[in-house]
Amino acid sequence: MALAKKVIKKKKSEIVRGFTIKYHANGTTVWSKGKMKGGKPNGYWEWYRLDGTLKRSGFFKDGVTVGK
Repeated sequence: MALAKKVIKKKKSEIVRGFTIKYHANGTTVWSKGKMKGGKPNGYWEWYRLDGTLKRSGFFKDGVTVGK
């Protein structure tokens, strides 16, 4: 019996005024937003649920979580 492979769709993303914005699989609801530096998260980031409410937020420095 062969196992079915789950296809993971790449999230749509764009850069607006220096912020990288990634979208949920539906392509319209924001999943996360923040700034990148050298291809890594840098500064303040936010993540959102599918209904648009804030799920969590945090700070990064060169891709590493800073603080709580």
